[in-house]
Amino acid sequence: MNQDLIFVTAYCPTEEQIDRLRLCCQSLLIDGFDLAVISHTPIPEDIQKMCKWSIYDSENELVWEEKFRHW
Repeated sequence: MNQDLIFVTAYCPTEEQIDRLRLCCQSLLIDGFDLAVISHTPIPEDIQKMCKWSIYDSENELVWEEKFRHW
């Protein structure tokens, strides 16, 4: 049976924010969803183990080019 996959984007530079991410992931798992967490800050190992996928990108480059402005 296929489960719905939830993508959680996160930026958690503080312990308080990491704790909130952890609670969010736990809640979604209880509801039966598969998880993918994507972050520009390191994702703690215990949170990674809750997820089907975890993606960490250390670069958080801001793009200022006009062609990327949609609003």
